[in-house]
Amino acid sequence: MAAAGLPPTYFDFDNFQEIQVSTAGQNIAQQTGGVGINFVTKRGTNQFHGAARGYFTNNALQSSNVPGELANAATPVTASTADHNQQISDYGVEFGGPIRADRAWFFASYSSQDIRLVRRAGALVDRTQLKNPQVKLNWQADKQDIAQLPVLQRRQGEGRPQPAISGILFDARRRHSTSPTPTATFRCTGSGRWPTIA
Repeated sequence: MAAAGLPPTYFDFDNFQEIQVSTAGQNIAQQTGGVGINFVTKRGTNQFHGAARGYFTNNALQSSNVPGELANAATPVTASTADHNQQISDYGVEFGGPIRADRAWFFASYSSQDIRLVRRAGALVDRTQLKNPQVKLNWQADKQDIAQLPVLQRRQGEGRPQPAISGILFDARRRHSTSPTPTATFRCTGSGRWPTIA
């Protein structure tokens, strides 16, 4: 978690099979006290499965709630220049299945979000783009031991140029970051002869 209790990145919540929240009695392995949140990501199974989702809305689907005092001011505020959502879109796909039945599986997903908010105070459009690809491989080494390799890559961008609205400029600030975070985890049960790699 980052400052003020915020997460250090955005999440694609459709990637999670379970979200566990505990407020007391935390596992001793947890580094800090307080609320504990555990995310369990989806994985492939012995059957191929997939899903897709989509959501879109823009200002053409909204009504105006600008009060008369602002609409009749010396510098009139209109529905297109007031603070409002210009566009919100959220799309995602996922697919998983067996590489070899009862031995190895894969799961992959991709999501894209595009959020554009008109900010009258700065006469700009604040645009945030989020892209979350993920691949996860699982291998059942034997009856007791399983290995998994999740590979996540999150891309964030803000303030990308877009068509201008009369009286409104796009946000000139730009921030792009790519943070691939491949990790390998081996979980062993039973005799514990295998080393643990985290």
